[in-house]
Amino acid sequence: MSVQLKVAQARLGAVSVGIALALCAPAVALATSPAPAAGTESAQATARHGVAGKVTAKHGQFVRSRPTTHSARIGSYRGHAMVRIACKVRGQNVAGNAVWFKLWDRSGWMSAKYVDNLGHVGWCGHHRSAADGEAQAEQLPANAAVPADTALPVDLTAPATATEKGALTPEPR
Repeated sequence: MSVQLKVAQARLGAVSVGIALALCAPAVALATSPAPAAGTESAQATARHGVAGKVTAKHGQFVRSRPTTHSARIGSYRGHAMVRIACKVRGQNVAGNAVWFKLWDRSGWMSAKYVDNLGHVGWCGHHRSAADGEAQAEQLPANAAVPADTALPVDLTAPATATEKGALTPEPR
């Protein structure tokens, strides 16, 4: 075999190996890429749907405009109703519990003393105090407000109805 033929075969072999590696590289990259961080998918789900919570107060609980019982009542939920929680802040201490939950699908706050969260609830942004929570509550759009005359019982699973001002609220059952 001539030297030129051996060189040509060597080059062809090198090109073949290069093509094979190029074709396999995406599969190798997929197989060796790190898995998503633990909790990433659940954190994304929380951002989209909130964290489920259940009202534990036998006779229901009021929704407040700020994380304190001294703020306006803007709605309520009956006992054992399911709610969606967006995040939490430290607010007024209610029977030994200073945590308040910001509702995900409507404006307002509920004392964590009377709501069992059924998953991990993160802190509201950088806010961990009632003063910060109040400031955040004031920044909510006006059309997200729930009328103060929303009465018990209210069910989150009920179809929403439009109020005179255009805000959506759950229908009483």
